[in-house]
Parts: sequence; structure tokens; C-alpha cells
Amino acid sequence: MRTRVLTATQGQAIMHHNFHEYAETRGDIMGRPNGVLISMANGRANEYSLNTLQDRGTMFVNHNDEVYEGMIVGENARDKDMPINPTTAKKLTNMRTTGSDEKHHDPQFRGS
Repeated sequence: MRTRVLTATQGQAIMHHNFHEYAETRGDIMGRPNGVLISMANGRANEYSLNTLQDRGTMFVNHNDEVYEGMIVGENARDKDMPINPTTAKKLTNMRTTGSDEKHHDPQFRGS
């Protein structure tokens, strides 16, 4: 409900609530509109894998975060849950081509 109110008021609403009492459920409970991205591997999430998976949804983990099998690592853009592998490393080859590797801009790096 919070998300709907903030969206409808463009973030201008202020919500406040107090607990009143426990009661029986009344009516149907709405399900999730989006599925989740579930890790199917143990290890550390890496930048290459997260970069290739970002089109599938919003990621909750960052580069080098420890993940485990069954961990929810993101929210899916679709309504179904999706198993993914955020630990997949880029396959290395002896072939070199110009422009085939994606470059990562590091604002901390001050090289010459």
C-alpha cells in the first residue's frame, strides 16, 4: 500500500500508522506483482555476471557480495521467479579483438 500511495501522490504523502488489534483476515490477500531472481550457486557475485543479468530485473547484490544457493538476489521484471547464476565468470580465451571487452569506468582510478 505504501508504494501505491507514494506513486499516486508523487512522493508527497506522509503515512503514519498505529497497531490497533489482531483480527481475522478479511478478503483476499494480494500476491506479488513481480517475481524474484534467485541465486542457483554459492560464491561471490561478479561484475561480468551482474552486468549480463541487469536486463532481467533490479539487482539487490553488488560486485563481490557473497551469495548462496536459494538467496534472493534481485526482483524480476516479470511476474515469475527466475533462477540465475550471479557468480558466472567470463570465459577467457587466447583470442584478442579490439572493442570486444566491456570497459568499466572507475571514478577512483586516476591513471595517466
